[in-house]
Amino acid sequence: MKRLRTMIMLLMVGSVTFSQQTENVRQAISDLLEPLAEKQLIRKDYSELLDDLVYLYENPLNLNSVTKEDLERIPFLNDYQIENILFYVYNNGPLLSIYELNAVEDLPPETIKQIIPFLTVAPVRSFGEAKKHVTGDLIIRGRTTVQRPEGYVRRSDTVPAAYAGSRERIYSRMQFNYGNRLFAGFTVEKDPGEPMFSEQIPVMDFMSGYIMLKPKGAVKKIILGDYKASFGQGLGLWTGMAFTKSSEVIDIRRRAKNIENYKSVNETSFLRGLAAELEFKDFKLDIFGSYKRIDGTIAQNGITSIRDNGYHRTATELRYRRNLKEKTLGAVLGWSAKKFRIEAGQTFWKIDKPLVNTGALYKNQSFSGDSLYTSFLNYSWFGKKLILFGEIALQNFSHVAVYQGLTWSPGADIQVALSYRNFSKYYFAILSNPFSESSSPNGESGIYFALSFRPLQHLTLNSYIDIYRYKWLKYLTDAPSHGTDLLFQGDYFFIQNLNITLRYKYSEKERNKLFYSGNDFPISTQKQNSFRVRLSYALGQAWWFQTNIEQIFFREIDGHSSDGFMIWFDMKYTMLNNKLTTGLRVAHFDTDDFYSRIYTWEPDVLYAFRVPFFSGNGVRFLLNLSFRPVKNLQFWFRLANTFMSGVEKTGSGYNAVQGNNLTEVKLQMRYRF
Repeated sequence: MKRLRTMIMLLMVGSVTFSQQTENVRQAISDLLEPLAEKQLIRKDYSELLDDLVYLYENPLNLNSVTKEDLERIPFLNDYQIENILFYVYNNGPLLSIYELNAVEDLPPETIKQIIPFLTVAPVRSFGEAKKHVTGDLIIRGRTTVQRPEGYVRRSDTVPAAYAGSRERIYSRMQFNYGNRLFAGFTVEKDPGEPMFSEQIPVMDFMSGYIMLKPKGAVKKIILGDYKASFGQGLGLWTGMAFTKSSEVIDIRRRAKNIENYKSVNETSFLRGLAAELEFKDFKLDIFGSYKRIDGTIAQNGITSIRDNGYHRTATELRYRRNLKEKTLGAVLGWSAKKFRIEAGQTFWKIDKPLVNTGALYKNQSFSGDSLYTSFLNYSWFGKKLILFGEIALQNFSHVAVYQGLTWSPGADIQVALSYRNFSKYYFAILSNPFSESSSPNGESGIYFALSFRPLQHLTLNSYIDIYRYKWLKYLTDAPSHGTDLLFQGDYFFIQNLNITLRYKYSEKERNKLFYSGNDFPISTQKQNSFRVRLSYALGQAWWFQTNIEQIFFREIDGHSSDGFMIWFDMKYTMLNNKLTTGLRVAHFDTDDFYSRIYTWEPDVLYAFRVPFFSGNGVRFLLNLSFRPVKNLQFWFRLANTFMSGVEKTGSGYNAVQGNNLTEVKLQMRYRF
């Protein structure tokens, strides 16, 4: 009967095509990351998520032995879908085919297409039966510009260029695993403009490595070297990347991974030292210690800011390089029952020079000093239709941050999410990354409400509203303020390989009035309306097409206004039994100024992920090639060109080039062993 049922499943799922899984995954990732790029103008390494997904793609999870924690690593599954998959496997025993996912309750075909690459069905192995051999890979990547930006041009015979190094970006990473017990890796990177093998930087600017052991018994994990730590809902401790508001409107509960090896190149958001995870029946204990050097802007009596962009190109940036010593200690104790989890943790953070107030009024409520104690308590309760979760954090034993949320599934085709957050004016988010509107969330409070609804089999409607306010001043906002964000998105799959997405976003914020010439800074309301249409189509196994159109309207009440428009077309063709892949993007953008800029994800090489913004009037052209001559060796080539209309320079500052053209070239090689 089981095999007969599986054959019926295979026939039922015949309408679901998995030929374009990679593009489905990349598009879903871009929907998650674009909102982060829109809010944070500092440098971000978005490849962190891709690292995890590529690892899962090459080491898929076995549905017959998978755990809740395993499935939480796939960002395209919500909590209810994870519970339904586990319930189906528990009720029906070992699965015979991956296509049995079609029978899981509330798991639509579109979601199955996204998660299939990361799952498999196989006999259950014990921990010691895993293959005991060395596997790994080596990646080498280089990027440069054809034109020479101004920062690399000597000012005179006696005055050197502003940037001390060459304009190439060089990246290399090697990692290997021995079965499922030993993991190790090493990463080096040089940003454009940074010197290497020089007096200022003896080798390369960023060097990172780790060794991770997963022994048997009570000790589940030991990491020596660089690692990241994430617990609860991100209020007390979260050093890795975390999502905020996006089109996945229901996913407001953070899925903590505790301690994990660090493979990314963000030069500040990690810990360096020793960490261990121990487990005793229903209890889990994580302990860690870290010591590393970070960048700080030096003042006479301390430092005015911690620099987190990772750039060391100019004389000033090199002077601030690694001039602070940062120490971190912490422990987190957790207890889990069938439906309930609770954790309590304590961290201690210290630097060798104190942070001091720069005199800026909006920083009067910011943290000053050289040490920070953070205590936190978080919980999660999983019911059949209701999930409750939350966290409370206490900094320096006096400043409180609270986050509380719930998700509710009253019916098979509807889900609701609700959350509340309230952070003290003195809540300083070092080593934390909570769900918030601002990248500096001190003084923020807000209520978030979201609804996901499937009125038809192939139609999904998602929406959210987020109402927030700030108790104190913010950067470019010289008074307490408030704001509102709205999103409405509909996704419809017309036929098996054709889908259309319609999205509307609205943002209203109080900020300092633009282009105001007086001595005071009056507050004005700024509104932005954004409309996007996306049409995707796959033709057989080889061709994939996508067209996007976006229009933005920026309005300041009784003040400045600007509009932005962008249209871009993507094409991808795979041939020679998937050995050769070509990708092409052509885009036209026309925005009045910076305030109507448009963010969009761009196709890139493996492990690289970019969400740039476009402002002005121009055309963007991308060509991507991928070639795999033999099984374990693969090459990538990327050519990107931007043509700006009516300008004498392209770019700004030291990165500007003369003329209206900017061309970038990127090469990457990966060898798997």
